[in-house]
Amino acid sequence: MKTKLFIWGIALIAITLGITACSDDDDNVPQDKVPAAVKETFNQMFPMATPKWEMEFGMYKAEWKEEGHNIDAWFMRNGEWKCTDRSMLPTSLPQAVIDYIVTNYPGYHIDDVDYMETPTATYYEIELEKKGAPDVELKITADGKLIEGGFEPWTNTDGDVAWKNVPDAVKQTFRKMYPNINAEWELERGLYKAEWEEGPFEIEAFFKADGTWVITKTDVPVGNLPTVVTNYVSTNYPGYTIDDATFIEKPEAKYFLLELEKKGAADIYLKITEDGNVIA
Repeated sequence: MKTKLFIWGIALIAITLGITACSDDDDNVPQDKVPAAVKETFNQMFPMATPKWEMEFGMYKAEWKEEGHNIDAWFMRNGEWKCTDRSMLPTSLPQAVIDYIVTNYPGYHIDDVDYMETPTATYYEIELEKKGAPDVELKITADGKLIEGGFEPWTNTDGDVAWKNVPDAVKQTFRKMYPNINAEWELERGLYKAEWEEGPFEIEAFFKADGTWVITKTDVPVGNLPTVVTNYVSTNYPGYTIDDATFIEKPEAKYFLLELEKKGAADIYLKITEDGNVIA
């Protein structure tokens, strides 16, 4: 199956975002829908933060920024705190951590750093890169000791997948949908994810191991949105701007997911079809 995404005068082949392996994964959650127990724990731990909320891996995830750092905090429905993840600069790493990397991974550079806090441990989650070599991910304490496990909300091992290792059933479905596309593949939360670009559009398509198409997402430049969609936003949300747009297609529905911003006001997430009808 191959779907045409018509973006106001431009015809591009694309299929987009949808459901994930868990039906509640990656869903934005309005503030008033967050359980009281979750909000109580969050407010006790982070009284000055004003987060956005998502449902991911069956947990409530708060996202906000603090002094330039991206922060995620994870909670169970009963309010139990599971982890706080803070983005960090490599220059902030303790010397013991840097010494470990230099000694054990010569030629690698630090690509990404997160500081992880859980009820039982604190550590750095570090991604290392080296040209011509596989990426390396480390979980390491401030005193330079490696740990195993840590906070892993997903149930399947993620990572890059060579085309030859993609299941035949997935290959068959992908070729039917995208016969002329060469994609990069990953295993993400138990789904096979294909990634590629078409012009200004970045596309991801997700499949189960049995070949079932689950979701495809296409990041859409705001300037390529249908006029009926932008007119709806300007009429119904005066003063708001569209910060992000993703065209979403599920087996049962397709629509744009828009993130609207306005200075001094909470962000708004809007689901709207190509002909301007809002989805509740």
